[in-house]
Amino acid sequence: AGVAYIFERKRSGTWVQVAKLRARDGQSYSFFGRSVAISGTIVVVSSSSNNGALYAFTKRGVSWVFSKKLIPGVEGCSFCYQLQFYPAVAISGTTVGVLSSGSRSYVTLFKQQSTASWSEPTQLVVPQSGYADDASLAIDGNIIIASSKWWGFQSGLANVFEAYHSGEPW
Repeated sequence: AGVAYIFERKRSGTWVQVAKLRARDGQSYSFFGRSVAISGTIVVVSSSSNNGALYAFTKRGVSWVFSKKLIPGVEGCSFCYQLQFYPAVAISGTTVGVLSSGSRSYVTLFKQQSTASWSEPTQLVVPQSGYADDASLAIDGNIIIASSKWWGFQSGLANVFEAYHSGEPW
């Protein structure tokens, strides 16, 4: 089923475990924790054999509590298969992204609107994509970079998306 641990550094410089996160509906071989990301008071944990589901947790006071199960829900089995085994997760502020890696790749974005409320997913098609078992994703403000180590016969590729104004489409 898997777990994810959260550690915080104390003033003394020592690291202390403060949370042990689990999927509410976790089961054997769900690969919960294959990818994780944290930004401020939000943590997302992937469960790669659960159609690429992401579990969002929010810090309330001193506790980390379950917020929402986020499901990418993109058409096409190729995407679902790739998400099951190779998810890449990133977060910046309240924007969470998950990258599929396949013959046609997508970045699916969710935005936290309140502690328990999340936007409907937005999907970006990655124009040049390829199969890779170690694709990566980074989000920083209004910039997203989606990469994979293989693209055709070339060795590596990074696609950059930019939202020109906050809140506008990518």
